[in-house]
Amino acid sequence: QPVTPWRHGYEGPEQTMVDAVSLYEVLLGDVIPTYYEDRKRWQEMMRASISMAAHRFSAKRMLTEYYNLMYQPSTTLRKIKHDVMNAMAVH
Repeated sequence: QPVTPWRHGYEGPEQTMVDAVSLYEVLLGDVIPTYYEDRKRWQEMMRASISMAAHRFSAKRMLTEYYNLMYQPSTTLRKIKHDVMNAMAVH
């Protein structure tokens, strides 16, 4: 696991407030003190964050996710429909 303090998130109706509180806790507890007090650790955190972001927010990942969510299901449904129609034609 990379050395990054940027991880937060919660699923629920109060998600925005929980995320805001979590973000401020990370900023005030880790990010800001590290920036001013430990430059070497700060640089490590930034490198790890950039490395993580490059993988998770790449155009390749975005296109793969888009294809899997939007095109793959319709391709599968067309194949099922085709197979059903062929099976019905045989009988």
